Amino acid sequence: MLRTRILTHTEDLNQYIELYQTKAGFKIKLEYLQCSHVRVFYHAKKPKKWVAGYVQNGNGALRYFEKFDTQKRAELLAQMGVNDTDVLETGCMFMDCKNSFKRHQMYFSLLWDAHRANKKAYLGGSVVPKIQNYQMKMMPHLLVNENLIFDGKEMKVKHYYALNGEFFRLSRQLFMYEMKAVISRFFEKYIEKFTGAKNVIKPSDH
Repeated sequence: MLRTRILTHTEDLNQYIELYQTKAGFKIKLEYLQCSHVRVFYHAKKPKKWVAGYVQNGNGALRYFEKFDTQKRAELLAQMGVNDTDVLETGCMFMDCKNSFKRHQMYFSLLWDAHRANKKAYLGGSVVPKIQNYQMKMMPHLLVNENLIFDGKEMKVKHYYALNGEFFRLSRQLFMYEMKAVISRFFEKYIEKFTGAKNVIKPSDH
């Protein structure tokens, strides 16, 4: 099991900025983190080495919209049917752990933090197609699909969202399906280890 904590001290937030820029290539403003919920995960014996983390912000200063002018932001919010303070955005995420249980521990924590925020809409985004496809299983409504400039580089960006009820329904379905797959792989390896026989156990599609 991973340990987790919320970052509040400026020194820790600056460390998160440096770590995320190293891993993702994007800069985060300190002021943004100071008014956001920044959670990191680490192993008990190495509390200074963070293996995963994410940022959630619900105060209306949406990082995903900072490239747009006031009119465009208003149009996006109108499309979502909410005010800016009704939105929880999750981003600035990284994950270095390969263990499936540990990865899902982070996802469960993310969902629990989102549940406690209790917003009307949940917003995500990425420039990585694989991440886009995965996150849109939980946030299926495409909001932005265009090229934007980041640090002088033009990148294809997608932003997407889900309303409260559907976000948790879709997230729960995806989480349960993936946990079935993780448990199946665990027992498959366990049986193979002690019997020498390979057993393919597939999770149910339902």
